[in-house]
Amino acid sequence: MRDSGAKVFFLDKGVADAMAGVMGDVTAKRVSLDGSDVGTPFEQWLAPEGGKPVLHEVEPDQGFNIIYSSGTTGAPKGIVQPHRMRWGQIRRGVHPPDAVSLVSTPLYSNTTLVSFLPTISNGGTVVLLPKFDVEQFLKLSEKHRVTHAMLVPVQYRRLMSHPDFDKYDLSAFQMKFSTSAPF
Repeated sequence: MRDSGAKVFFLDKGVADAMAGVMGDVTAKRVSLDGSDVGTPFEQWLAPEGGKPVLHEVEPDQGFNIIYSSGTTGAPKGIVQPHRMRWGQIRRGVHPPDAVSLVSTPLYSNTTLVSFLPTISNGGTVVLLPKFDVEQFLKLSEKHRVTHAMLVPVQYRRLMSHPDFDKYDLSAFQMKFSTSAPF
């Protein structure tokens, strides 16, 4: 948080509890995503109803977000992702307006953003799984008629080896991605 200069920190009670020892060092405005008292409630943070956004010109190479990675050095470093790259991911068209993406990887991960951002940018639906769990993933995929998912190979192995894998209707899936390790 210090390195990035973040001005707003979105969190929930679980994150606040996990960071209890260092929360005093967080100077960014805290916005609570779960209704807990760990920050300003999300609904109050939003612009008032009827508010009009201010037009802001964005240059393609301006930073969109910062991904932190320790890479091979072990020392975390910020990697600025430009608008040009994220726009390219959005306009590829693999996440149409009726996409339903199940996200089971952390929202700070580049892996997640490659699926999450195009889904919401194109008007689709994102179903968030707080932590990867095979049974929950299968249940939510069937219940919400999930069309897209981005998983790492170990998640696919766990799903396919689940004894009840074939009992779930996963026929709504249109695209499944894999990243971060050999498949």
